[in-house]
Amino acid sequence: MPDTVANNSRLAVFPLNTVLLPGCVLPLRIFESRYLDMVSASLRDGKPFVIVQARADGSGESDVADSGDIANILHFFNTGCEAEVVDFDRADDGVLSILVRGRSRVQLSESRQQSNGLWTASADPLPEWGALPDDTVPSLRDLLNQLLQHDQTKRLLDWISLDDQEAVMNHLVMLLPLSKTLKQALLEADDLAIRWQGIEDAIDRLEAQGAAS
Repeated sequence: MPDTVANNSRLAVFPLNTVLLPGCVLPLRIFESRYLDMVSASLRDGKPFVIVQARADGSGESDVADSGDIANILHFFNTGCEAEVVDFDRADDGVLSILVRGRSRVQLSESRQQSNGLWTASADPLPEWGALPDDTVPSLRDLLNQLLQHDQTKRLLDWISLDDQEAVMNHLVMLLPLSKTLKQALLEADDLAIRWQGIEDAIDRLEAQGAAS
């Protein structure tokens, strides 16, 4: 994983309707000028930006728009993840398609909004600890592989190692239909073993709901 930014580094903030976790890849379509400028600066300077989960109120449960329609969102969680651009392509209509990879989790403070609407914040790296199982549970690896067979996610297969326990766990957090509150809680879990148990418990609940329906 790339080195983290130095403590108290000031980074651009990109609120989205999802979370990004370390080692995970996320495709985005960028068309607002402030975020086009943000991506250009990131590529030019080799500096990450931070993806945080947006919320319209204190609950974190309200549905918000996708990556291009967040102008009216005033609040976002203060734990996010550094993102680096690993692939990009610009369409004829001017929309920029990028693929980002999560680096380290960060804690945001001193958030400020610039005149163009772009948020910036001080970003302090968050440590992680704890041990994962020696081998990824085959059923979880198979579940992630199934999720990656959909048209919207198939391109991610080239960027994900299904033999990496942490990558399997973190991508499941991102791709499974979990509540925004739970996704954020799993992102904020410093102990990898707790995050692993959380995703296993969530899968058990989803399977039980499916069996009951």
